[in-house]
Amino acid sequence: MAKQMKDAGTLASKWSTRAGAATQDYAQGTANAGGAWEAGAKNANAAWKDGVTQAAGRDAFAKGVTGQAGHYQARVAEVGTARFGPGVSANSAKDAWSKNTQPYLAALAGIQYPPKGARRSPQNQQRSAIVATTLGKLKAGQ
Repeated sequence: MAKQMKDAGTLASKWSTRAGAATQDYAQGTANAGGAWEAGAKNANAAWKDGVTQAAGRDAFAKGVTGQAGHYQARVAEVGTARFGPGVSANSAKDAWSKNTQPYLAALAGIQYPPKGARRSPQNQQRSAIVATTLGKLKAGQ
């Protein structure tokens, strides 16, 4: 005898209602979880590398995004737009942006540029290359 299963729509509604009411549970469960998250993530590094290698081998990224433009657009309209403003306005976001941007601003300020040349000149291309190399080295931790 086959097991009776509720349809996906009924279960989706139940999940949405119950999960949506669990905001306080989420807040309590994550309040002091940073250390455990970091330790677990660091311990998963080898598994992450293996997974990424396997995914690249089967072209999983391209396959996963193919045909998803409509889903992406709907989620931006339903969720992303409402969360964007509060997310970037949060003090932690502003502080993180400042902290993460400062080394790049300092690197750009420290560049000794050669003199400018005429529009589209090799001298100007050299100036651009200096910026790209400087920022690339900083990003790579060199």
